[in-house]
Amino acid sequence: MFVKYESTVMALLCLKNSLAYPMGAGHCEQGDYSGKNTFGNHVLPGRGSLEENSLEISFGGVVLPTESTFDLKANQEYTVRIETTNAAGFKGFLVRAEGMNAEDLSSSFTGENDDVQIKEGCDDGIAAMTHKDNSLKTFVEFTFFHPTPVPELRLDVTVVRSGGGQNGNWSYSLHALSVCAPDTPAGTFSLKKNKAGNVVSRSCEWLQGKSAAKQEKFCTKAKFQRYNKKTFPASRYCPTTCCGYCAQESNFARFIVGTKVNGAGVTVAQTKNCGWLKKQEFGDSVAYCANTVDFDTMYGQCSEICPNACAEICLGTGTCNTVCTPTGKRDTNTQSA
Repeated sequence: MFVKYESTVMALLCLKNSLAYPMGAGHCEQGDYSGKNTFGNHVLPGRGSLEENSLEISFGGVVLPTESTFDLKANQEYTVRIETTNAAGFKGFLVRAEGMNAEDLSSSFTGENDDVQIKEGCDDGIAAMTHKDNSLKTFVEFTFFHPTPVPELRLDVTVVRSGGGQNGNWSYSLHALSVCAPDTPAGTFSLKKNKAGNVVSRSCEWLQGKSAAKQEKFCTKAKFQRYNKKTFPASRYCPTTCCGYCAQESNFARFIVGTKVNGAGVTVAQTKNCGWLKKQEFGDSVAYCANTVDFDTMYGQCSEICPNACAEICLGTGTCNTVCTPTGKRDTNTQSA
């Protein structure tokens, strides 16, 4: 009697192991599969990164790097493709996207088809796609689209070839992405002042025609961070062309601190500059650096515009989330689609 019962239990466990999560990933958490799936060989250690196992993921035809930030444009659709680069296929996958500043990405993945589906049950704001069945595949495709900027986006990618063998046959890679705002289509930005003291302005199209070295120069150097009454520097006016760079701090660079209603009854941004910030009491400075003002404007947040000042002010407080660095560049190996 006990032998029969034990045999039945073992058979059921074996059956569940062999069919573990054939119709979608078993979790929607950060990180790889280790310890997240209760059944199946996916609980076993994986076999390294996608690249190490002849797999790759691309956005818009460009393979994602793992050593640098990859820049995407807001309001632009990208085909996401996972594929094997050798003869062996794969059975399942999970692609999970999360904004590191609590942005809502839940609708960013679309394009369900015979092979892929939206992963249900994720935390609020998380976007995730997974497999529909465990049939052998050489590639899958779906779509990514997000209408607004996301400075820091975490992309977790797990691909499962099979669950058999002495090791869990799955691969995992972590990618850093950034969704940049589109360039302003009309008008000009402030470039510099000429010898007569007049502001010299240029268009984003003009900047796009310059070499990468000159683009970086005009987007990042402190002397080009000119804010006038009706114009902004290239770093604010041409966010796609300047994508991947952070402007160096200038005492005259302006950030939003709040809003007010002007004489015409229109709500406008209230701003201060980095020089002013450095003169404030410590507690007030920390509050400004940690603050985020939700208002549609070209003016950036304090921690973004004044990275040097905020890096010193917030040191050890854990209150500031600075995307930009005091060196004026977010990542030395930034790539774009």
